[in-house]
Amino acid sequence: MRVLVITHHFWPENFKINDFVDGLIDRSHELTILTGKPNYPKGYIYPKFKKNPKDFKKYRSAEILRVPIIPRGSSRIQLFLNYLSFLFSLSIFGTFMIRKKKFDRIIVFAVSPISVAIPAIIISKLKNIPVFLWVLDLWPDTLTAVGFKSKALLRLVHNMVNFVYRRSAMILVPSNGAVKKIKNDFKLSSKVIFFPGWAEELFNDDKAGRSVIPLNNDFFNIVFTGNLGEAQDFSSLIKVAKKCKHINNLKWHIVGDGRMKSWIENEILENSLENTIYTYGNFDISKMPAILESSDALLIALKNNPIFEVTIPGKFQTYCTAGKPIISLAKGEVNKIVDDINAGVTGDSDNLDEFATKIIDLSKMPIDKLKDMGKNASSFAKKEFNRDHLIDRFEDCLVHHEMEK
Repeated sequence: MRVLVITHHFWPENFKINDFVDGLIDRSHELTILTGKPNYPKGYIYPKFKKNPKDFKKYRSAEILRVPIIPRGSSRIQLFLNYLSFLFSLSIFGTFMIRKKKFDRIIVFAVSPISVAIPAIIISKLKNIPVFLWVLDLWPDTLTAVGFKSKALLRLVHNMVNFVYRRSAMILVPSNGAVKKIKNDFKLSSKVIFFPGWAEELFNDDKAGRSVIPLNNDFFNIVFTGNLGEAQDFSSLIKVAKKCKHINNLKWHIVGDGRMKSWIENEILENSLENTIYTYGNFDISKMPAILESSDALLIALKNNPIFEVTIPGKFQTYCTAGKPIISLAKGEVNKIVDDINAGVTGDSDNLDEFATKIIDLSKMPIDKLKDMGKNASSFAKKEFNRDHLIDRFEDCLVHHEMEK
């Protein structure tokens, strides 16, 4: 089957769509990737790409077509321009690049605003092929969650999302709560399907190797990995770390990059937490299994907002696969899962004293109890987040879908 994949980000950027493309290639599908120039999360075009873009025109057997974009930078304005430039480039240059190509299906990986799907809908109508929308964030709710208050903007985005959803053959979302919310908010029915993510294959490798960050075995090491963005509740994390500061062997490690990194590092200094919280930049994904393996617990921190109550962050699948206790500062679906399977401790920003106490108690638990929590997490991942089973499900939807007349 000839499949066009439209995605804001793709290899060498580290996103789930890379592994998904691997899965479809392994199943003998012919793929074309329509994407932008790599700039996530640093905010500037990768130097290696700028030096030799020809090295990034193929991903295994898949052809990569890249449209020009404004890099995401480090401010909201730059990020908005990044989104806007990708939309216009995709609509103009992207449609021109594929004008003579034939496809059977279109897949949109919508990790960024849903606007990425608008050109896909146009291409779908021109070529009479269905669009499958893989949504990781809910819009316009995500804008509200990070502080946007303009009613005009939110109404515009809502109408745009409604336009896209109603013209998509299928909408795949990462949580059951998100399924219900989309169905209720946009009056949709059977086309919205629960489709969780999974951990990349390398996280299932027992030979993780040595961690590239210094995690002292004498300490209880809590590790956060991923984007340091506005959706994460780093403000509460700083407060909790202060409450736990008197526990000398409890250390926090933040691995990743993003617009909040400078703020986090300033807060660490202002609160005299230099010997409690340590920050690191990004590492290649090949280094991540060893970092997770060396940790004692893995951290999720989401802001207290209704949209995140129906959110399961992508790192959750990876954390579960790593087989470590999970510390979840959130509300809603992800906390419920952690509690139900006894895979760690949970709390929210409404009661940070209680949450800090739970973390301190976790750090003092016998090793066998910590291992049991980790085993519960990994068993859940094997059952619910099996990569091959999930890609098989997606492939079945692609192959057997018939265009609506």
